[in-house]
Amino acid sequence: MSEFNFDIKTFGFHQNDVWDHIMFVLNENCETEIINAISVNLTSEQRAHACGRAEVIKDLIRTLNEQRSYALELKKSEIIG
Repeated sequence: MSEFNFDIKTFGFHQNDVWDHIMFVLNENCETEIINAISVNLTSEQRAHACGRAEVIKDLIRTLNEQRSYALELKKSEIIG
């Protein structure tokens, strides 16, 4: 088990250029994987692999966005509370 101390509040920023660039790269790569997955020149095994790669990136994007939304809600409740 890692000794890393995860703190959800780290995601509670309003604007961050690094975050914007990471999300841009992830979204671009996801789009590329989707385009690859629907290519007509793939075997069924290659298509399944490409779809899996796209799904993993989509899941990562979703998870990061969920973490950020949760952190922003916590931050909002701390300000209000």
